[in-house]
Amino acid sequence: MMYEMKKDFQDRKKTKVFEPAKKAALQTTQEVIQEKKLVQEGQDDAARADVKKKQQDSDKLDDLVQKAQNPLISISSVFPFMLFPTKLSVEPTKINITHKEFIASEGIQSINIKNVSDVIVQTNPFFASIKIIDLGFIANNVQIKW
Repeated sequence: MMYEMKKDFQDRKKTKVFEPAKKAALQTTQEVIQEKKLVQEGQDDAARADVKKKQQDSDKLDDLVQKAQNPLISISSVFPFMLFPTKLSVEPTKINITHKEFIASEGIQSINIKNVSDVIVQTNPFFASIKIIDLGFIANNVQIKW
């Protein structure tokens, strides 16, 4: 019986000694788990924000491309006075000049807006002509008569 009491005393002593250490270890483990959860939540939030930003950037790019393809103004020469009318289309980044050469055939000349050095318009009561001076073109100007 004495042996059992001694063993019971030693077990209680061990329990009392290790109980605070167990509690501290358990608390530390719980803190580590909580910290890992917070880090994971932060990473998930960052990933969601990154995906949202990429989607917004993609939408903005699509809008810019759509706006760049829409002409600001488009004019054409008059058919009865010119057998094959010429068409002038001004877009945000360039000017397109479509020269009709024959039935179902045409030539398109594009001039970047940054290369236009001068535009000259000559008018009379019935007709007009426009001359666009291009820095990048060898002939250096394009004349369209209406």
